[in-house]
Amino acid sequence: MKNILGIADFDQNVISVLLKDNNYNYQKVAKILAEKLNYQLKTRWEIYEEKIQAALSRFVFLRAIDVLWTEHLVTIDHLQDSVRLRGYSQKDPLVEFKQDGMNIFINLLKEVDKEIAETIFKVTPDLVPVGILKS
Repeated sequence: MKNILGIADFDQNVISVLLKDNNYNYQKVAKILAEKLNYQLKTRWEIYEEKIQAALSRFVFLRAIDVLWTEHLVTIDHLQDSVRLRGYSQKDPLVEFKQDGMNIFINLLKEVDKEIAETIFKVTPDLVPVGILKS
């Protein structure tokens, strides 16, 4: 969270105190931190009209998916090459490809979430192409 917002509210000491005050109930602390994030996002985005907010969020989502999907395709291509070599070690290449491919896809989804979370707090209308804001 500190990487996303870069504010002192998410300092390790603050989180330690939150955990201690809430009897180490991680779900409760996660809820508190999520509420802080939502508040930060609302206060940051309330200056924009609803149409601009929709365009900004659409831009952030599509940009993250586009960039990370391209990287994902390159990774899958490399996986194909490495799986072929595993055939020499008496492993079924199809099974290996399915297992590793699923792990890579799950990592892609996590990276998309992370990228969106980090970018959504930093994007402003002047960073978005004009065509997206008009649509």
